[in-house]
Amino acid sequence: MATYIWDLGFDFNASPDPQNSNLPDLQNNMALMAGDVGIDVGNPQDLFLNDTISFNAFNLTSGASTQGYSIMSCTFIFNQGATNNPSNTPYPFDQSVAIFAGGDNSAALPVTAAIGQNSATIPIPELGQTTYESPSFIFTSSPEFPRWVIIPTHLPLATTGKFSFTILLTVQGPPDSSGNTTTMVFRVDPEMVVSSVGGMDDDDLQGTEGGK
Repeated sequence: MATYIWDLGFDFNASPDPQNSNLPDLQNNMALMAGDVGIDVGNPQDLFLNDTISFNAFNLTSGASTQGYSIMSCTFIFNQGATNNPSNTPYPFDQSVAIFAGGDNSAALPVTAAIGQNSATIPIPELGQTTYESPSFIFTSSPEFPRWVIIPTHLPLATTGKFSFTILLTVQGPPDSSGNTTTMVFRVDPEMVVSSVGGMDDDDLQGTEGGK
């Protein structure tokens, strides 16, 4: 079993992308972890059963702080994969389950996850403002960014196959001089491939500099 973080980055200065449903792109990439340290760039096409992924969101907007920006929702929509697989999600749920958004949020609310074959979404209501800043192994233009923990690392990958999904992140920006706020929706459509064998335990990764 290996542990990954999947960092998502939004920028309020980004322009709509006509090839992305006219929504600004949600930047993203993975890091392979050893303990709390990122040791290599991860490959979502090279995952294995029981690997775990934590999803974080970072505010990459120039000059942004923990004040003023609120994540209103984050939705994961899993689609039928390219392979002949009866499940459209690699996660082991076919009904709603309760998870938590993590301890790094100022509003760590219970989250209802419905990521089965019939309703493959993870709605996260009103994560609100974060009070936490941290560096990102993926986004390195600044020492630290405002960060939200979207999904903590406790969801093991339970189904093999190729899975395509959409991540929609809805963010409300700070008020302008008139008190008006702008809400933007950021989108990315990644894929993950989960195989049945391979990988390394976290203990095997200690002291290494590469991935699996």
